[in-house]
Amino acid sequence: MDRYLGKFRHCFGRRELPERMRIYVTGQLSDLQRKSIEPMADAAGIPPRTLQQFLSRHLRDEAAMGIPRPAH
Repeated sequence: MDRYLGKFRHCFGRRELPERMRIYVTGQLSDLQRKSIEPMADAAGIPPRTLQQFLSRHLRDEAAMGIPRPAH
């Protein structure tokens, strides 16, 4: 998984963001009973706010990731 996610490192402006992406994806693929931010953050040993901010505030280069923009 690290090799696959490494392909997207260039899409993030800050060094710690690829690691947060790895934590989030690992949580989504895990056997956690609940796949929300709090259980994933707890399992990774980080504050939930860390993942909340990753998902809501940090800009990602979605075009570089191959995510199409919605048609208006």
